[in-house]
Amino acid sequence: MSQTKLSISASARIIGKSRATIARHMKSGKLSFSIDDDGNKLIEASELARVYADLCDFSREEGKNALEPVRIESPSKPLPSELQRLNDQLIEQYKSQVEDLREALSKSQDGLNRTTLLLEHQANHNKGWEEQFSRLEKLISNQEEETTRLKRALQAERKNRSGRNLWDEQSFFCS
Repeated sequence: MSQTKLSISASARIIGKSRATIARHMKSGKLSFSIDDDGNKLIEASELARVYADLCDFSREEGKNALEPVRIESPSKPLPSELQRLNDQLIEQYKSQVEDLREALSKSQDGLNRTTLLLEHQANHNKGWEEQFSRLEKLISNQEEETTRLKRALQAERKNRSGRNLWDEQSFFCS
């Protein structure tokens, strides 16, 4: 395609839109343009084809510089064998992802089972701890009772000795 520059009016006729639409697209930056020496805004034909590919009909523009219609071909459609190959690749990817997710789920369930067993073990262990604590309390209580009994016995022994010592001293002086 040649590097032909078109006015806003000619561009509007080629794409079948109003001049206001062309001006709005130029102002928004959707459609690029240049300004000639006289200050006129000009749009290259290739720019029209880029922005308005489906709407361009250069045969609408009459005059000595009329251009040939531009046909923009869409990309070729993939062949059925290529589609099948892509489909097979996607299926393999999905199968791989499903297998990975199953493994992750299995590991997660194993971890959950271990955690549950640990909690149950600790709960059972805690019951044994309570029994041990109760036994220790009884042992301490028994030891406190024994200590109290021994203190009383010691005090009684001291009283007995203290009474004998006085008696012994009196008998010593009497002699």
